[in-house]
Amino acid sequence: MHEFPVSGPIRASITISAGDVTVTAEERDTATVTVEPYDSGGAAREAVEQTRVTFDDGELRVETPQSGWIWRRGWRVRVHARIPFDSELRVSAGAADTRANGRYSTAQVALASGDLILDDVTGAANITTASGDVHVGTVGGDLQVQSAAGDARVGAVGGDALLHSASGHLRVGTLAGSVTARSAAGDIELRETRQGELRLYSASGDIAIGVAPGTALRLDLNTLSGRTHSDLPVGDTPPTGRGTDLEINARSLSGNVSVFRAAAPKVSTEKAA
Repeated sequence: MHEFPVSGPIRASITISAGDVTVTAEERDTATVTVEPYDSGGAAREAVEQTRVTFDDGELRVETPQSGWIWRRGWRVRVHARIPFDSELRVSAGAADTRANGRYSTAQVALASGDLILDDVTGAANITTASGDVHVGTVGGDLQVQSAAGDARVGAVGGDALLHSASGHLRVGTLAGSVTARSAAGDIELRETRQGELRLYSASGDIAIGVAPGTALRLDLNTLSGRTHSDLPVGDTPPTGRGTDLEINARSLSGNVSVFRAAAPKVSTEKAA
């Protein structure tokens, strides 16, 4: 195990060709890294020995061998890092499932193949994957997700979102800003929107948009061979003189497009102690 004393959040950069990555952000005054062979093969053990782990000027770097005969022999390693809360996270992987537990200030993840689970990011997050599913808890800033093949599910986004999947579903819980989302073969579902501009396109999938109560909006829905539907009352218009909070432009070639009223937040009736 590699261990380095730290004082507050750091920058963590992990580059791995194959295996899996687990990063845990927690309250701590050290940064630790454990690199283990994925299996009992000799190539995996040699890959562990050749992995470089360094810490300099507030940046933790983990780099496994990236090319050459070791890669051709199919070695894989397991990397587990523990770092302080609110650190910056960057992961680049060839073929590796990645799990990031805890809270980060920013996150940038690029996977050629593998699933991603990312808990919470207070700032911006940028995620790219060629093949694999993406699960994100909350992003306080802007979010970008680019996926060639795989579903993307996000709990909440505090800024703007740019989402693209060539083959997969895009699902987001709560959105506070504008959204551009495109899926060539998959559904797009936004459970609660309230402001900004939504530009949504799906070639062969359904589009469903939830609108928060009290939102003044403008709708432009279109589908070539599906159906459009809105659950919002016809008389549900903004007061005179009020501008538009939300503008929705949604297009699908062969899917349905629907707009529904998002559920109002529950009000607690419990008395404070």
